[in-house]
Amino acid sequence: QLPVAIGQLTQLTSLTLGLGSNKVNPAEMISMLQGLPSLLYLYLDCKESQTELHCLSTIARSCPALMHLDIAGADLENVPAEIGDLRRLTHLSLRHCDIFDDLPDSLSKLTNLRELDLDNVLCELPEGLTACKQLTSLRVGFDTPTLSTLRCLRSLSVWASDSMTEYWTQLTALTHLCLYMRSTPYPEIAGLTCLRRVEILGLDLPELPSGAYIRGLTS
Repeated sequence: QLPVAIGQLTQLTSLTLGLGSNKVNPAEMISMLQGLPSLLYLYLDCKESQTELHCLSTIARSCPALMHLDIAGADLENVPAEIGDLRRLTHLSLRHCDIFDDLPDSLSKLTNLRELDLDNVLCELPEGLTACKQLTSLRVGFDTPTLSTLRCLRSLSVWASDSMTEYWTQLTALTHLCLYMRSTPYPEIAGLTCLRRVEILGLDLPELPSGAYIRGLTS
């Protein structure tokens, strides 16, 4: 059972819950979070339970001060528009979560967002994400042309597709790049002269050529 008494700690600023292998009643979660208006950091680890956590709208209403929201392995179905009400968020992570609808346009309201982690999440990035001018770190399950407008990105982790070559060179501020690649063609990164760290995963070494796509990098 969840510790319902936590809801009485009105000055609590950080909460980490590992939900174990048993599914959690969402009503319990909602009841507990409603009493935590000062919460700044919330981490819910649902990887073992695959909990149906359909209460993000309640979290947004009950914990308006949140700056760091990290949910791993939950069955969310969708991300509600209310997520945009968490205007103080600097870090949003929905890693390994089942999300069946595209992310809401209200993400564009998160103008303080610096890190967005959607690792192993298959959903479209909203075009309005370009309003998040402070977004410097992004992990995403697959690439989309929306990425080309995020010129402030310094760190990017993405599953690479053939279409990446069309807009890849526009991300000139990147210092860290992690590509999960299934096949060729290889993205052209020679113009990304700020890069200091490159990771290319998913290919055997004999498949990785030493072609022009890395020529010109200085370090």
